[in-house]
Amino acid sequence: RIGTFDEAASGVLRLRTTRGRRNTLGATRFTARPGTPAVVTIRLSKANRRLLTRKKAIAVRATVTATDRLGNSSATAYRLTLKAAGHR
Repeated sequence: RIGTFDEAASGVLRLRTTRGRRNTLGATRFTARPGTPAVVTIRLSKANRRLLTRKKAIAVRATVTATDRLGNSSATAYRLTLKAAGHR
């Protein structure tokens, strides 16, 4: 769940690791309607799911780049921790 937008927007959400070798875990495009939260799902590749299972938790940086209809863009970054299933 990204949050609400004041106006219609589209963009990209990217997940990257923050420690060790910088690895892109996944990225996906999204569209958001004004006033409603955008729900975005990123599916990890098999290799990245295996990495998460082995490490049990991975610190990631989620970068949201959104663009409105006029072409104005903004980027926001969040720090998150992905946890493997069964290790919550």
